[in-house]
Amino acid sequence: GEKAFTSTNLTEFTVPASVTIIGSRAFYTESLKTLTVLGKDTVLSEPNALMSEVYDEETDSTIVNPIVIKAPSGSNAEAYANKYGLAFSAI
Repeated sequence: GEKAFTSTNLTEFTVPASVTIIGSRAFYTESLKTLTVLGKDTVLSEPNALMSEVYDEETDSTIVNPIVIKAPSGSNAEAYANKYGLAFSAI
């Protein structure tokens, strides 16, 4: 659902294949480093199911979120990662 895990301290999370959509701002948190999406057809709400940018104190600027999305090759999650410049790893 929307904002399901917003502002949590989760560092990794696995979304079961039975989940068909990841809602708006569901994982809108800077602490999440790895999101595994098991369903090839799972849709990530655009543009902000995840934070695509985070603030970097060292450079005092906004950078691409260093999160890694793990999902099946050719999945909706891979397309989302590519569209927003996020790291992707096929499972």
